[in-house]
Amino acid sequence: MSIKPDYLIIGTMKGGTTALNDFICKHPDVARSIQKEIHYFSLYPDKGMEWYLSHFPEKNNRIIGEASPTYFDVAYTQAIPRLIHEFKHDIKLILIIRDPLERAVSHYYHLKNINKINSIIETDINDFFDKPYESMLRQASEAEFYLHQIIDFSLYARKYLNFRSMFGLDQILTIGAWTLRSNPKETMNLVFDYLGLDRYYDPEFEQIKYSCGKTSDSLTIPVKNHLLKLFEPDFYSLCSLANINIVEQQ
Repeated sequence: MSIKPDYLIIGTMKGGTTALNDFICKHPDVARSIQKEIHYFSLYPDKGMEWYLSHFPEKNNRIIGEASPTYFDVAYTQAIPRLIHEFKHDIKLILIIRDPLERAVSHYYHLKNINKINSIIETDINDFFDKPYESMLRQASEAEFYLHQIIDFSLYARKYLNFRSMFGLDQILTIGAWTLRSNPKETMNLVFDYLGLDRYYDPEFEQIKYSCGKTSDSLTIPVKNHLLKLFEPDFYSLCSLANINIVEQQ
């Protein structure tokens, strides 16, 4: 019998999806998918449903899910949300967001230190981000391409609205990565309640190990302000739409 996931962690990259997925899978009534990130609905729909479902073992009276940040990060239209809705209209979605400036900086260091992108290795972080908006849109160089990707992945509101066009507010649990860090027990209780599970605690919840990367302290004040002009209106809009308490993030 084909096993369909009960929930999806849909994003965001460098936002805490790894920690959240690991914490959920600590629950005795949750089965772990064969791999965390499958990216079926965003990157690999051509591989077919049989390939996708092969990533989910027997539930044995447990629930199961997966975490693929690209489901949200590249949801530029309603296409990905529609595919997910057609697959399972009552699936539960979890979105974990991070301060967009911190997320962008972490993304930069990921490309620099993990992916080892030459144009980023050779560019100081302030020089990299201190580009006019037109440069980001032009994408005439490799560095400009990645600048566009980093900026775009930190803009949340439009993508959230694309999901809301297919799923109701009660079908998308949105949490801030800052609450998982500062109050993991209460945050995980919220997640387990949403998933219909008994509340569960593991001491590992207090040991945040996910890759947050460097902080925005590496940015100069002018560059930080340059980025905040892009990020803040969108971030405030998302928090309003998703009923996120932005005060806790400060």
